Amino acid sequence: MRKVDGFIERRREIAALYSEKLIAISGIILPEQLEETESGWYLYVIQLDAEVLSKSRKEDF
Repeated sequence: MRKVDGFIERRREIAALYSEKLIAISGIILPEQLEETESGWYLYVIQLDAEVLSKSRKEDF
C-alpha cells in the first residue's frame, strides 16, 4: 500500500496546483471537496460557466 499512498499524495499535490492556477480564471468552476472527505483525485473535473465564457469570447472578437 505504500506505493499507492505515494500515488495518491502526488495526485493531491497536482490537484492543489491546478486549483491554485485555475482559480483566477473566470468562467471555470473548480471541484469542491467536503471537509469530512478525502479525495484521491483520480479525476480533476472542472465545470465551465457558459454564460461567463460566451461574454468574454464576444469581447475578445
